[in-house]
Amino acid sequence: MPDVAGEAVCALIVVGAMIVVARRRAWSVTSLRWLSIGCVLLGFGPVISEIHRAVVAPDRFTTGDVVSLSGYLVCLAGLQRLVRVRTVDRQARVVVDALSITSWLALGIGFATVEDVLDQFVGVERLFTLAYLPFTLALMYMLLRLALGAGERSGAFGLLAAAVSAAALCELLFLEAAAGDDLVRRLAVVTSTLALVLFAAAFAHPSAEGLEEPRPPTLSRTSGFFAALLGGSVIAAIVVALAVELRPFEAVILLVIALTIAARSVLIVIERDEWLSFQRV
Repeated sequence: MPDVAGEAVCALIVVGAMIVVARRRAWSVTSLRWLSIGCVLLGFGPVISEIHRAVVAPDRFTTGDVVSLSGYLVCLAGLQRLVRVRTVDRQARVVVDALSITSWLALGIGFATVEDVLDQFVGVERLFTLAYLPFTLALMYMLLRLALGAGERSGAFGLLAAAVSAAALCELLFLEAAAGDDLVRRLAVVTSTLALVLFAAAFAHPSAEGLEEPRPPTLSRTSGFFAALLGGSVIAAIVVALAVELRPFEAVILLVIALTIAARSVLIVIERDEWLSFQRV
C-alpha cells in the first residue's frame, strides 16, 4: 500500500494544479486544457495499476496502463495543438531536425535497453513491456518541435519543456527496470513524480495563459555548428552501419536517419538560395 499512497499523492498534486488552472484565465488556453486532462489521467493511471495488482492480479499490463496510455494520447494532442498555434511560418526544417534527433535517440535506446527487453521477454509480455516506448519517442519529438520551432519562451514554457523531458526519462527508466532492477524502478517513480510536479507548476505559472502566443516569423539560416553536426551525423551513421550488428528495427531507424540527413541537406541548399535572393533585394 505505500506505493498506492505515493501514487495517490502525485495524482492529488495534478488535480490541485488543474483546479488552479480552471480558476484562472489559463483555462481558456485549449492546449493547456488538453495537457491538464492528460496529466490527470497520467496521475491516476499508476494508482489504478497498484489497486489492480493488489485486488485483481499482479498482471504486467493493467487497466491503469490503459488509463495512462490514454493520458499520453491526450497530452500529445495538447502538444500538437501547441506546436500548431505557435507556428506562423514554414517549419520543414524544424520537422526534419526533430525527427532526426528523435531517430538518433531511438537508436541509442534500442542499443541500451530494447535489445535486452527483446532477449528477455517474448510474445504478449514483450509487447506490453514496450507499449510505452512509442509514446516516449512521440513526447521527445513533440518537445523538440517546440524547442526548435517558433513561439515565445516564457517561464511556463520552460517548466513545460522540463516536465515533458522528465516524463520521457521516467518511461525510459521504467523500461530499464522491466528487467527487474528495483533501484532503477524507484528512480523512475521519483522521476515520474518530478514530471507531474513540473507539469503542475507549468499550469499554475502566471505566464501559462500566453503559451499559445506565436513569435513573428523570421528568415532563419543554418549555423556552421549545426552544419558540422550534420556532417558528423553522416560519419556516425556510416560507422554504425559498418561496425555494429543491427537488428531489423535498428536498421529501419538507421534508414530513417539517412533519409532525414538527405532531406536536411536539400533544405540547406533551398535555405541558401532564399538568403541569396533576400540579399539581392
